[in-house]
Amino acid sequence: MDSRTQKASVFAPIPPEVERVGKIVLDAAFKVHTALGPGLLESVYETCHAYEIRESGLLVETQAAIPVTYRNICLEGGLRLDWLSHQFHRAASQRRHQADGGLRTPS
Repeated sequence: MDSRTQKASVFAPIPPEVERVGKIVLDAAFKVHTALGPGLLESVYETCHAYEIRESGLLVETQAAIPVTYRNICLEGGLRLDWLSHQFHRAASQRRHQADGGLRTPS
């Protein structure tokens, strides 16, 4: 398909709560990297970043385990997120719940 026949992609606007959390996370990252500079271990940046995010009032979990489904079996410890903001997770779950017409229970 060439560019003349491609339709323009339309994206939904970013919800205000997601925008708010994203701004806090990015601001915290800039603050940490400005203070510490380059060259440290990733774990140092991760620890300081999580501290800054918590100081802003968000709940954050570091090294959050994400289960992997393999051959229809849920295996723990397959993946780890550097951090998980529970506010963002809750907002995303509520949007999915609303999109499903309330058929799923929000997490």
